[in-house]
Amino acid sequence: MNWRQLAYAILVILVAASSLAATYIGFPTEEQLKSNLHVGMSVDEVVAIFGQPSGQRGLRGHTTFSFQYAAPASALTEQREGYVGFEVEFLNGRVKEYREFRANPSYASEFKPPREVKWFLWFYGLCGVALLALIRLVRRGGRILAYRGILDHYRTRTIAAGLPHEFGFVTHNVTLKQVVDRLGSPSRFLQLVVPESSPPGFSFVTTSSGQRAIVVAEYQMPYHAPVYVMPEFPFDVTSTIRAVFQGQLEVESLVEPYGGDPGAHRSPDI
Repeated sequence: MNWRQLAYAILVILVAASSLAATYIGFPTEEQLKSNLHVGMSVDEVVAIFGQPSGQRGLRGHTTFSFQYAAPASALTEQREGYVGFEVEFLNGRVKEYREFRANPSYASEFKPPREVKWFLWFYGLCGVALLALIRLVRRGGRILAYRGILDHYRTRTIAAGLPHEFGFVTHNVTLKQVVDRLGSPSRFLQLVVPESSPPGFSFVTTSSGQRAIVVAEYQMPYHAPVYVMPEFPFDVTSTIRAVFQGQLEVESLVEPYGGDPGAHRSPDI
């Protein structure tokens, strides 16, 4: 399961949880009824506040008709006689009066979901948090692997196998300008920081913060993971291609994009 599928699973869980909660929370309490329903309100105003009725007597548009609103049976948790719903009577499209329905058991004046609903919401809420944490972990792991893959391919001067067919023409004799002329400008140029412990084999630029870095051209592919094209030093348009690597996720850590860094190597003038 990839991170997009995990995100979809979280969405399904949250929708299910919110739908169940709405079953209980969506019905107005007696206090909300009294404070929000007033004589003279229009049909549209009533529906906007209380939603569509659960029952109706007469036809809308007639001189007189009424709406009935009844609390869900599963929400009748008070073991005493009390409020369970209401009926609104309309005259010429305006509220004439309303009356409450009362029965035993009744609807709580304050929302108190049944125990199983509380457990449901807690359980799926925790599942959602756990899945979000897992997504972050998976994405972070993917970025670290991409970072290491770029450095390994650069050090060994490797053009990866199995690249998208658009990159099939790239060899060590092809220049960065030829790549850009054929594929267009990269999505972005990156300065990828090289660890101090890196073995020999790296030619690098120095950023304004004093870190060593290589220049990488990133191509975001519409149906594939990003492709990273690495030119030879001095990383300009005439440089031949040293290495190419395709990662599963875009690199977002240990990277300095060009821009706002006058002490860093300039982006290739393409």
